Amino acid sequence: MGFFDRFRKPEVQLATRLPRGRVSLPPDTFGNIVNMLEARYNLATPFYPWEFLKLLRQLSWANPDVAQAIGNIVNLGNTGHRVNLEGANDAVIEKAAERLSELARNGYKEGAGIDGLINQLFTQLAITGALSIEWCPDKALTKIKRVVIVPVDDIRFRVDEDGYTAFQMSTTLMRVAQNLVELNPLTYVYYPLSTSGRNPYGIPPFLAVLPDIYIQQDMKDNIKYIIRKFGLLGFVVLTLGKPGRNAGEADEEYIARMNTLLEDYTKAFSEEYRQGFGVTFDNVKIEHHNVASDKGADMGGVFQAVEQQIASALHTDPALLGRTYSTTETYAGVVYQKFVNQLNNMRRLIKRAIERGYLLDLELSGLPITDVSITFNPNDVLEPERAAKAEEIKIRNVLTKRDAGIIDQEQSARELGYEAPAGEAVPVRGAGMMSRKEFVYSSERSRYVHYRPRIALAADEHVLRLDAFYTRYANEVEAFAGKAAKDVIDEIVKAVGGMSAVTPRSVFVETVLGILNDRIPEAFASPKARKLIKRHVDEIYKYYRTVDSSAIPESEVVIEPKYNLVDRRALNWLQDSDSLYMGKYLSGENTQKRLTAFLKDFYVEKGVNIRDRGVLEELKGKLGTAVKAEDYKLRRVVNTSANRIRNWAHTSRMYENGILEATVVNPMDKLTCKRCEQMNGTSFSIAMAFDKIRQVCAAPPEALPDLLPFDKTMMPPFHCDCRCRIRAKPRGGK
Repeated sequence: MGFFDRFRKPEVQLATRLPRGRVSLPPDTFGNIVNMLEARYNLATPFYPWEFLKLLRQLSWANPDVAQAIGNIVNLGNTGHRVNLEGANDAVIEKAAERLSELARNGYKEGAGIDGLINQLFTQLAITGALSIEWCPDKALTKIKRVVIVPVDDIRFRVDEDGYTAFQMSTTLMRVAQNLVELNPLTYVYYPLSTSGRNPYGIPPFLAVLPDIYIQQDMKDNIKYIIRKFGLLGFVVLTLGKPGRNAGEADEEYIARMNTLLEDYTKAFSEEYRQGFGVTFDNVKIEHHNVASDKGADMGGVFQAVEQQIASALHTDPALLGRTYSTTETYAGVVYQKFVNQLNNMRRLIKRAIERGYLLDLELSGLPITDVSITFNPNDVLEPERAAKAEEIKIRNVLTKRDAGIIDQEQSARELGYEAPAGEAVPVRGAGMMSRKEFVYSSERSRYVHYRPRIALAADEHVLRLDAFYTRYANEVEAFAGKAAKDVIDEIVKAVGGMSAVTPRSVFVETVLGILNDRIPEAFASPKARKLIKRHVDEIYKYYRTVDSSAIPESEVVIEPKYNLVDRRALNWLQDSDSLYMGKYLSGENTQKRLTAFLKDFYVEKGVNIRDRGVLEELKGKLGTAVKAEDYKLRRVVNTSANRIRNWAHTSRMYENGILEATVVNPMDKLTCKRCEQMNGTSFSIAMAFDKIRQVCAAPPEALPDLLPFDKTMMPPFHCDCRCRIRAKPRGGK
């Protein structure tokens, strides 16, 4: 049964049940209608007053402890996320990812897209104890146009035979007679964090903090009163000697003169005391009284007790609120892990809410997507070294069990958190095999990005190391390309904005492609790009040239590795080659055809409006998407280059140790092509291979296809993304 089958009758199509646009109401300025006649509508009633939610919302910004608790939830809860899509084929999945990227960017305009939405959902959960959002289709029912936060305060549930039906309180003038608006169950989502019995309303997790907040506020008010009355350091008593009475002075005159004298002394001494000194006669006595005395410690204990009660009511620890009463490092780790577990509980609700909206959007698109799964990135660990060591031990234990025959390759992959070993199709639910890809949401690019999974379970650590080298290299190259493409597209938009209204289509296309084809190679030839490339090429080559010994039996190693002239030339050539071919990733024939077709269609659609600001912004966005779709070619260059670097470094080390021949080794799995299958197990001369490397390094990188053609070379790589490596053939020939 599909996701929406539970909501539709067999004879009713989805389009007939979906609302055309938003059903929930925008925020109202008149306030809520009191009580709304619950008995008349048979509404379920929460066990707490609705006013409590308003009070908690005010405390979320007015009270420092509540504000910090919510800030911790949002900042540590939204760690970024990934989306897994399962569909008919890779092309369908890529289209679905582009569609979801658009929704993630523009669906929640009130808060910077999906990142802002997730922040709001964490805040809503923390304050109200429930998620309340609506995914709003466009009028044509072709996509989800936007997502809105529906105030939990306005939600009422009516009890019926099937359970509960969600309504929103209507307080707008247009619907005041209607009072309640029924929300569509296909587009509206209400997920409580926890409930009380069969009551459908979520329990606000911070509800228990209200009594202690009042106590805390009373204590603060009392301290504020004391400080205003007596000052922070206490108060001073000034005792004056009583002046003598003048002869014939009446009682009233004498009393008035003493009062004037006291007032004059008070005014004069207040000014002098404020400046830190005082001048007086010897008949004046000055005494200082400390209001805190030795009772301050008792007051601090009372404050600490109240703060601990507040922290408990906020489901957090005083240490997370900045109160380090007696926190040890071990206890801090326990507190942090407990808090992460609480966040995971909240993430599960947010995950389900986003999955539901994404599924609805893809259902409206007609794309054959069978599953959407959101996964939040894990929180950082407090002790990364200890965590890494534990992970290393876990991997070693799994591989030991696999090598001993206790578990197979698939089971070892699952124990390490992967769905399948490298190179094997991932089994999915249902009949037949479907494609599945994971996309990471990039906040910097506001889109979902696919990183090709490379899972390796080799008998040694060196294949795992290549995977790590490849991933770091590819990620940095793709990030650099994204920044370079953005700068180039800005230049293109500026050039197009300066064109005349009668610019021919051919000139428009040639201008855009000309700037792209000139600036991208220049970017990858820049010092910044070459520094990035050099760092990764040097790292990979050095490891396989001087550290890795997996390609040569230990008994065959007679010379310690040492760089020679060929090594240095190879490094320079490999860096130049990567810079060249990365710069050409948009210049392929098929890529140029796709970009040309896109630009022609865009020009025809916009016509004379091509210079309008809105059209230029649209060109900027769509051209960026078209260019981003070619990023897989960069990863292909990195993958092929990393394997070439490994095999060249091994060849140089074998030549140095007098190895005569090497054998080609391939994983021989479902991804192995015919060419690699034929080459697997074949041998070639190390001396000839080393000489060929010298010839290639003496020529420019452009000559590589002629000097080492894929279809004729005996040394891998034999094609782009080739996984073949080499292994030394022992001198005995075995």
